[in-house]
Amino acid sequence: MVLKFIDDDAGFINWRDTHPNGFIVNAARTPKASYLKLHRTSCYSMNKLRPGYCHWTVQYIKICSDRVEDLDDWARRNVSQNAKLQPCKHCNPIL
Repeated sequence: MVLKFIDDDAGFINWRDTHPNGFIVNAARTPKASYLKLHRTSCYSMNKLRPGYCHWTVQYIKICSDRVEDLDDWARRNVSQNAKLQPCKHCNPIL
């Protein structure tokens, strides 16, 4: 199952905190193949807001699933047939 969080910080935080082995794709509000960053839910960048940002799901959206394969499929169906998830260099999610 894939969940998309837009303008729903509370929903995103609840999902992230209740899926310790899950995965998150950070994307622009209108997702583009050039930026589909894949993270583990435990990644520090998905747990601490950057300075100047006060929301998780406003400037960027979060697409979440317990399975990378489901997120990969989501990207190909909703963004582009050639879309590829770009793994975070900090948390090294399994692709």
